[in-house]
Amino acid sequence: MTDSENTSVLEQMVNPGKSDGDVLDIVHDGDMVIKVGNDADARLLRVSSQALKRHSKYFEALLGANWGLSDKKFTVSSPLAVDEDYELGFFVFMLIVHAQIFSDPQVVSKIRLKHLKTLAIHVDKYMYHGGIPTYIIERLDEHIAENHVSAIPKIESLGTIFSISYLLNLDPLFTRASRQMMWWLVAKDLPYFISPEMIQLLPVDIFAEFDKESHRLRSALLKSLPAVFYPEPHSGSTEGDKWWCEKCDAVPHDQRWMQEVISKSAMWNAEQKTPLMTFIGRLFSCYLYDMESMDNSRESMPDGHLRACGHFKPRYIDVNHAEMLQDVFKAMGGVCLHCFRAGRFNRPIASDTR
Repeated sequence: MTDSENTSVLEQMVNPGKSDGDVLDIVHDGDMVIKVGNDADARLLRVSSQALKRHSKYFEALLGANWGLSDKKFTVSSPLAVDEDYELGFFVFMLIVHAQIFSDPQVVSKIRLKHLKTLAIHVDKYMYHGGIPTYIIERLDEHIAENHVSAIPKIESLGTIFSISYLLNLDPLFTRASRQMMWWLVAKDLPYFISPEMIQLLPVDIFAEFDKESHRLRSALLKSLPAVFYPEPHSGSTEGDKWWCEKCDAVPHDQRWMQEVISKSAMWNAEQKTPLMTFIGRLFSCYLYDMESMDNSRESMPDGHLRACGHFKPRYIDVNHAEMLQDVFKAMGGVCLHCFRAGRFNRPIASDTR
């Protein structure tokens, strides 16, 4: 089904929208007519000037006294021209502005991600202020996974969902999308998943900020790896040193991970040559697999003595791989929408509070 056919189907299922063949009633008692599109593809819509001014700063200014249009009557023969292609995104935008709904909720399934992207651009362009219907949020939600490492999202949609949720001011969805983007993507992927028209509407250089944050998280998230490394018994100056040494005990767990696993990881060493080549989820999953494959038996040196001070081995691991990886994923957090609007892309390294 083409976009025009899709739009036509939805037009017939608007409540109370009706069409007399020439004009589609977004609201049947609308006091003005707008013309959307050019030539043969143009569509006349009967709308409410009050609704437009109430929910759109653009139309509030356009129809105000300063532009000399406040007293002008826009009719079928003399409509207000709106310089847009008439397509599904604009149609849905008009419905939202006028708080109209579909008489058949099932038709919402015909609204695709590309239409939601266009809707978001209109929301930004016309400076809409008001709520976003639940059915729009639910359609967006279908493209993004739950906050769990075993739930794989639609990778190709993440950048678009991130951009749309920013423009529509959907804070929880934006935070989820930002977290999953960082977990599943690398910076070089972003141009393929965020369109240029959306990129220019974002308040930061998303490529540079994503790259910088991805680099920071590689170090910051080490503290979220499980505390499973314990000192190997070794010889020392006192009896206690043979089994537990205060010097070893003082080594932070992230340093233990770096020494025993990460610095030996093929993935980590590859990234020393080609930085940020791997997405964070894969990188930390590899670290955990490498740890799980380690021999955790206590070893002696060839001469029969125990190892020297400063060696660690994993012990007491009673959680599975996915659970340990989930802790890292949760700790990464997501970007808050308010912070992003202020030009910050970094996220807290904390528990799953967002």
